[in-house]
Amino acid sequence: MKYTLHNKRRIPNSKFQILNSNQGIGLIEIIVGVSLITIALIGIVIAFTLYFRAARENTEKIQAAYLAEEGVEALLFLRGAGWSANIAPLATGTPYYLSFNNGWSVGTTEVVFDEVWIRSFVLDDVFRRVVDDDIIASTSPDANYLDLDAKGVTVTVRNASSTRETEVSTYLTNLFKN
Repeated sequence: MKYTLHNKRRIPNSKFQILNSNQGIGLIEIIVGVSLITIALIGIVIAFTLYFRAARENTEKIQAAYLAEEGVEALLFLRGAGWSANIAPLATGTPYYLSFNNGWSVGTTEVVFDEVWIRSFVLDDVFRRVVDDDIIASTSPDANYLDLDAKGVTVTVRNASSTRETEVSTYLTNLFKN
């Protein structure tokens, strides 16, 4: 029995044939190639999404830091305009809010500005050690006194839509004795 098959080869002493055809191989190569490109593109899209999210969060952190610094500068302005009128009457431990309308003002009502940010500050009493006038904690066992011409201040800036906060703490003094 003689076999005359095109693109086929008979395995000796076997009922099986080997096909020498390349039919269908091109389609498989296209499917594999498209799959690899799709996976690569999905990876690139995910990476860009993560990069943009990180950039947005970093931008928010920078804005919050600048706004906290501006809050400290506003308090320095108010101190310079009059310690007795602007700083001394404020109660310690109470949250206050800064607003700007033809000048800085302080209130107890929460102010949302730029539709995003809430900036507040809290004043604390400052205690000094009797021996060397260093600032110490009020709970210190050392002999101390309340410095009426100094206040600790913590400015807090937070995004109105999240719980993330940025805080800056410093001291204000009655530098100009006004």
